[in-house]
Amino acid sequence: MLPPGHIAAGYLVARALLAATHPSLSLSDQQYLIWWGVFFGFAPDLDTFIVFKKMKRFISSDEIDHRAFYSHAPTLWLIGGLVILFVGAFIHSVFLEYLGILLWLCSWTHFALDTIQNGIMWLWPWRKRLIALSDPGMKSDVAPQKFISYWLDFLKFYITKMTLPFCLEILLIIVALFVYY
Repeated sequence: MLPPGHIAAGYLVARALLAATHPSLSLSDQQYLIWWGVFFGFAPDLDTFIVFKKMKRFISSDEIDHRAFYSHAPTLWLIGGLVILFVGAFIHSVFLEYLGILLWLCSWTHFALDTIQNGIMWLWPWRKRLIALSDPGMKSDVAPQKFISYWLDFLKFYITKMTLPFCLEILLIIVALFVYY
């Protein structure tokens, strides 16, 4: 899934959590938490920037699959979220407690969405195998090239070959925009 879908999912989870639990936080703090949820929904993909910087170009998924990095290991995000949650509970900070919960839940929406097509290391550290619901072996046939031509070719591939994630992404974006406005 592309960043807009992950961002929309993080936003929706953060809004739903705050709406369902009615925390004793100011409106400003709740808005900060929503922005953190948006960030955590996208954060596992920050590793792509590291790969781009290291390789100095776009890469094909045959060269390096960023979903095999530790930043795509759900266990680490769960542990990070629980640590923040427990620190927040220990120092009696409702904001930190919610931040820990959002770190866990919003990052896991990222992993759930990536599991549809590409696969995630759900069993790490015991196994590094990527687990996907459909065709985890599908690789992008988009060759590394200049920025604009790369993204145009990739979007064509994404829309035509990865129809389920594409449709889900559009739906998440529409729902997030509807909730926002």
